Amino acid sequence: DGGFEIIDYKTGAVPRKSQIEAHLAPQLSLEAAILRDGAFEDRRDINPTSVTGPSAALTYLKLTGRTPAAEPTDFACSDALVDGVLDMLRRLVATYDTPHQPYLVHIRPRPRFGVQHLADTPFDHLARSPEWHDEDDA
Repeated sequence: DGGFEIIDYKTGAVPRKSQIEAHLAPQLSLEAAILRDGAFEDRRDINPTSVTGPSAALTYLKLTGRTPAAEPTDFACSDALVDGVLDMLRRLVATYDTPHQPYLVHIRPRPRFGVQHLADTPFDHLARSPEWHDEDDA
C-alpha cells in the first residue's frame, strides 16, 4: 500500500495493543511520527532514497532463541495514533519545560516486572530511587 513498516526487535515482552494505543509504549509510534513528518529527509547524504511518508504497520519481532527464531506481532499504524503520540509528547515537553515541575521517576506508578511494590522494580537503582525516597523522608 506504499506505507512504511517500522520494525523493532524484542528479547522481552511485546507491548499489548492497549499499551500502544494509550501511548504507554510510544517508541514505534514516535518513529512513525518522525518518518511521516519528514525528519529523516535531512539525512540524504547517507541515504538518497526518499524516507518520508505514512507508516502502515508497527511490527515487533520477538526473538525467541528457538525455531522460529522470531515471532512477528503487527499493529496497524494510523494518523490518529501518530497524532495522539505527538500530542502526548508536546504536553510532556510543555509540562517539563516549567521550572517548578520535578522530574518524576514513576510518571504512571503501577506494579510491574512481577513485583508488588514500586520500590522493588529492577531499574529503580538506575534512577537512584532509594536516594530520592530517603531525601523525601528527611
